[in-house]
Amino acid sequence: MTRQEKGPDRHDKTDNTSETRPALNDWGIPDWRDEETYGDVKKWTLDRWRWEFFRRREDLRKFFDDRAKAQYRSNQAMKNAPNIASSSFEGLPSEPGFGVSSPDCADLFGYISVPNPRIGNQPSGIIKPLANYQSFKITDGGRIPKDYIYDEGDFNKWYCVPQRQDMSATRKPSITSERKTGLSAVPFRYFPVALKKHELAINFDINKPIDQQVKEAREILISIQLERHGKALQVRRHTKKWLSYLRTLDAREAGASWSEISTLHPESQQTDQTGRDKWNQARSLCFNL
Repeated sequence: MTRQEKGPDRHDKTDNTSETRPALNDWGIPDWRDEETYGDVKKWTLDRWRWEFFRRREDLRKFFDDRAKAQYRSNQAMKNAPNIASSSFEGLPSEPGFGVSSPDCADLFGYISVPNPRIGNQPSGIIKPLANYQSFKITDGGRIPKDYIYDEGDFNKWYCVPQRQDMSATRKPSITSERKTGLSAVPFRYFPVALKKHELAINFDINKPIDQQVKEAREILISIQLERHGKALQVRRHTKKWLSYLRTLDAREAGASWSEISTLHPESQQTDQTGRDKWNQARSLCFNL
């Protein structure tokens, strides 16, 4: 371990209640042998818990380190570029709030950008999973799809055009007779929705009362879930065990034996197999919380 600043999170002064706590390791992880070094976990949000598990993943750590320098240079270039309004983070990679991204960032980790995994106490916005920003995919009948342009001879005839460069104008350009070749006309209010095998789409009418529509939609969703899975799926979060699971991950990373890890779970048999099983359960939370 490398001795660093005192406290459960060097960036969370509210947790630094003791000057005698062991130092964090190179990844900002507390000493697994002392529960108090983790700070007041009762104040952690669900997003913070998720981040604490995710920041212990090797692939996430490598993802950040591989991109941090380039992302910092890009942020600085955007900040200093004339006539460009930039919202890029202006701080250093070692500071809370700095994040790196890539086209597959959301698919890999569920975040818009990945902050420094050495820091637990990150701003709430950057550790909010992308799925939580909008739980549902919305197709709005009051807006024209980006890929659609109209027939200049008949405004009620529309065509789906894949070239997005045509969509740069404020007003949708019309489609010429030459460009109609190979394209199929679609109804004015045709809105395609790309669905995965486990997804379905339900229409809601905002001109009608919402409560009854939501009730009916819920019944439909549950009935289909029962049909597909044989049961209604529920999220079961054993939050009381999460601290023990974090300590389990940290213990194994620090070189603790399976037998030592089993002592973190006094409700179970104190065996090597218990240590392995609890580590596997903790490891799964790093990917599925």
